Amino acid sequence: MRGIIDRGRRAVLCAALLALADPIARGAELPEAPEQAWVAQYCTKCHESAWIALAGGTEAGWTARIRRMVRRGAIIPAERVAPLARYLAKALPARVRADQLANSPISVTVSAAESRPLQVWLRSSGRAGAIAGRLAATVSEEQAALLRVGQRVRAFQLRSRASMYQGRVEAANGRRLEVSLRSTGAPGEDYLLEILVDLGPHLSVPNEAVIEEGDRQIVYLREASGDVVPRTIRTGRRGELYVEVVEGLRAGDQVVTFGSFFIDAEFRMKGLADM
Repeated sequence: MRGIIDRGRRAVLCAALLALADPIARGAELPEAPEQAWVAQYCTKCHESAWIALAGGTEAGWTARIRRMVRRGAIIPAERVAPLARYLAKALPARVRADQLANSPISVTVSAAESRPLQVWLRSSGRAGAIAGRLAATVSEEQAALLRVGQRVRAFQLRSRASMYQGRVEAANGRRLEVSLRSTGAPGEDYLLEILVDLGPHLSVPNEAVIEEGDRQIVYLREASGDVVPRTIRTGRRGELYVEVVEGLRAGDQVVTFGSFFIDAEFRMKGLADM
């Protein structure tokens, strides 16, 4: 009898510990929404909630899983499949776990999304005048609003792109621009101009953190747990070192910079990107 009681106590203790460890059981992972109850109603009848929490996936991946459940006998109303997949994809996205990264040959560095001065190169054309070392140029109205005396300029001779000259903006009068260079060719020589403009502070991430996928931009976000998950963002102006983030990240979010390409390849090889 005592053995039966001890086994009963151990069962109760194990259940309590599992409830503490199980993110779905304690409700810490899944955000509050009508779909939260659907997970318990439809998914946990066949799957342990801990398995669901570790599964992860994109919206397409969760849709495929739910439809597979239906084919195998789960009773899920058709109109709930899409919202349930969207909910799970947001709450439990595809991920590379911290322990997998620790045991892989991939070396990963991260950088914070933060407000930084964003510098971009504006391009125009110019022509050498009679005065040595001076170029005259006409820019668009949009460019003119960003130009200031003293801004750094790179000039390339059109007949020989290999030759580059450093210079500064000497005068900016409306759309008319005068540039001084350390050296120029003969009067009348045409140049391609690149002018470095500071656009002020913007929420941004390093250029190498962003992966272009068709018309989508993706970064890999490192969570507090150390897991890495893909995040679709919307970018704005791309600078020399950083790209503006218009939507999808908050200041302080940690994104993978060096190593993002390899993590993306890992996702695709294992089918996580389309699961």
